[in-house]
Amino acid sequence: MIYADLAFTTWNDRSDAILECAPDDKFKGFPHVQNWHERMTSRPSWAKAMESRARLMDEQRLTWTGMPKGFNRLEECQERLKANDETAANAATKK
Repeated sequence: MIYADLAFTTWNDRSDAILECAPDDKFKGFPHVQNWHERMTSRPSWAKAMESRARLMDEQRLTWTGMPKGFNRLEECQERLKANDETAANAATKK
Protein backbone atom coordinates (compact mmCIF):
# COMPACT_ATOMS: atom_id res chain seq x y z
CA MET A 1 0.00 0.00 0.00
CA ILE A 2 1.34 3.41 -0.92
CA TYR A 3 0.12 6.80 0.26
CA ALA A 4 -2.14 7.25 -2.79
CA ASP A 5 -3.84 3.93 -2.02
CA LEU A 6 -4.41 4.99 1.57
CA ALA A 7 -5.78 8.38 0.50
CA PHE A 8 -8.26 6.90 -1.98
CA THR A 9 -9.24 3.93 0.17
CA THR A 10 -10.57 6.16 2.92
CA TRP A 11 -12.83 7.96 0.44
CA ASN A 12 -13.89 4.76 -1.32
CA ASP A 13 -14.75 3.18 2.01
CA ARG A 14 -17.51 5.78 2.55
CA SER A 15 -18.43 6.48 -1.08
CA ASP A 16 -21.86 4.92 -0.54
CA ALA A 17 -22.83 7.99 1.52
CA ILE A 18 -21.79 10.33 -1.28
CA LEU A 19 -23.38 8.18 -3.98
CA GLU A 20 -26.48 7.69 -1.81
CA CYS A 21 -26.54 3.95 -2.36
CA ALA A 22 -26.40 0.83 -0.22
CA PRO A 23 -22.86 0.05 0.99
CA ASP A 24 -22.90 -3.22 -0.95
CA ASP A 25 -23.77 -1.38 -4.19
CA LYS A 26 -21.04 1.27 -4.17
CA PHE A 27 -18.78 -0.68 -6.54
CA LYS A 28 -21.56 -2.12 -8.69
CA GLY A 29 -20.28 -2.20 -12.26
CA PHE A 30 -16.67 -1.63 -11.16
CA PRO A 31 -15.26 -5.07 -10.27
CA HIS A 32 -11.61 -4.02 -10.59
CA VAL A 33 -12.11 -1.10 -8.20
CA GLN A 34 -13.93 -3.41 -5.79
CA ASN A 35 -11.09 -5.97 -5.93
CA TRP A 36 -8.47 -3.27 -5.34
CA HIS A 37 -10.49 -1.80 -2.47
CA GLU A 38 -10.95 -5.19 -0.83
CA ARG A 39 -7.21 -5.88 -1.08
CA MET A 40 -6.47 -2.57 0.61
CA THR A 41 -9.06 -2.90 3.39
CA SER A 42 -8.07 -6.50 4.19
CA ARG A 43 -4.58 -5.41 5.26
CA PRO A 44 -3.81 -5.38 9.00
CA SER A 45 -2.39 -1.86 8.61
CA TRP A 46 -5.77 -0.66 7.35
CA ALA A 47 -7.58 -2.13 10.35
CA LYS A 48 -5.05 -0.55 12.70
CA ALA A 49 -5.38 2.86 11.02
CA MET A 50 -9.18 2.73 11.14
CA GLU A 51 -9.14 1.75 14.83
CA SER A 52 -6.90 4.73 15.58
CA ARG A 53 -9.10 7.01 13.49
CA ALA A 54 -12.27 5.87 15.26
CA ARG A 55 -10.69 6.29 18.70
CA LEU A 56 -9.36 9.78 17.95
CA MET A 57 -12.62 10.94 16.39
CA ASP A 58 -14.57 9.59 19.37
CA GLU A 59 -12.24 11.39 21.79
CA GLN A 60 -12.95 14.62 19.91
CA ARG A 61 -16.69 13.85 19.79
CA LEU A 62 -16.75 13.75 15.98
CA THR A 63 -18.76 11.55 13.63
CA TRP A 64 -17.15 9.74 10.68
CA THR A 65 -17.92 12.82 8.55
CA GLY A 66 -15.98 15.11 10.86
CA MET A 67 -19.21 16.74 12.06
CA PRO A 68 -19.48 17.14 15.84
CA LYS A 69 -21.69 14.49 17.42
CA GLY A 70 -25.26 15.66 17.95
CA PHE A 71 -25.50 17.57 14.68
CA ASN A 72 -26.98 16.29 11.44
CA ARG A 73 -26.37 19.33 9.28
CA LEU A 74 -23.54 21.84 8.95
CA GLU A 75 -26.02 24.69 9.37
CA GLU A 76 -27.06 23.36 12.80
CA CYS A 77 -23.45 23.32 13.92
CA GLN A 78 -22.79 26.83 12.60
CA GLU A 79 -25.91 28.18 14.32
CA ARG A 80 -24.83 26.66 17.65
CA LEU A 81 -21.31 28.06 17.31
CA LYS A 82 -22.71 31.52 16.54
CA ALA A 83 -25.07 31.37 19.53
CA ASN A 84 -22.20 30.27 21.79
CA ASP A 85 -20.04 33.14 20.51
CA GLU A 86 -22.84 35.63 21.16
CA THR A 87 -23.40 34.25 24.67
CA ALA A 88 -19.69 34.50 25.44
CA ALA A 89 -19.54 38.05 24.06
CA ASN A 90 -22.55 39.10 26.16
CA ALA A 91 -21.03 37.56 29.29
CA ALA A 92 -17.74 39.38 28.65
CA THR A 93 -19.45 42.77 28.33
CA LYS A 94 -21.32 42.27 31.63
CA LYS A 95 -18.08 41.83 33.60
